[in-house]
Amino acid sequence: MKAVATIAILVVCLFGGALFSTVVTVGAWHIQIEPRAFQCWDDVGIFNTYWEDIDEHRGTDKISPGWTWDQIRRARQIYIGAFFAIWAASSLIPFRLIMTRGAANKTLHATAAAPGS
Repeated sequence: MKAVATIAILVVCLFGGALFSTVVTVGAWHIQIEPRAFQCWDDVGIFNTYWEDIDEHRGTDKISPGWTWDQIRRARQIYIGAFFAIWAASSLIPFRLIMTRGAANKTLHATAAAPGS
């Protein structure tokens, strides 16, 4: 496969993986952490997620009973790690599958085109 096509496939897989990872982790944050741990008064929708520094919430937001800011900070670190893990898996696995399928197709075409077959 040509280098340009390989790079294009990698870029598409990386972008798709980032999009998928963002949807999964932001959705989970808005379902699991934010409504249970603290009530965000200055919420700006999807952009106000675990990527925002927790210390910015301390002054304006109300923390829920049973939670501490350190627990929320740890949850944030877990979500950031999960984002990168999901991004890597959802980018590299499809890229590898596409590349091996392309290599298998080349082998089949070369075998079919061989003289004396």
